[in-house]
Amino acid sequence: ETIVDGVTGCLIDYFPLGTASPSDNETVKGFANAIENILSDSVSAMRMGKNGQQRVDSIFGMETFREKWWDLLVEAQNRGILRHRSHSASYPSVLRTWLRSIFWEGLQVFTLILLVTYGLREAKLIDKDVTLVRALSQQYQQLFNLDEL
Repeated sequence: ETIVDGVTGCLIDYFPLGTASPSDNETVKGFANAIENILSDSVSAMRMGKNGQQRVDSIFGMETFREKWWDLLVEAQNRGILRHRSHSASYPSVLRTWLRSIFWEGLQVFTLILLVTYGLREAKLIDKDVTLVRALSQQYQQLFNLDEL
């Protein structure tokens, strides 16, 4: 992928060394031929060197790195925005949900107080005209011998 045969360098076919001697291996012979060709043709060697440097700069250079890094950051930001939008409600909706939640919890607490007050009145633990809060306040005062709250 990095070397373009004849343009930025020479590609050599690979053959495993196996049991043959290195001088009989086709890969070794290919390297030797490529080195000989480069050394014998200095113009071609200079051209491949410059082409190789330009290719490396274009693929792995700082400017290319910056562009790819910037593209990656923009993509990550866009994905984050999409994920945020898909997993969160709009602010008016959040406010409505929050208010609904407070109302529902308040209603539950109010209902619980009414039921407890009714139960205590029916069990004759508090007088019919006394509220639960007042009854609790009186019990607290008696328990700790406090003056009127």
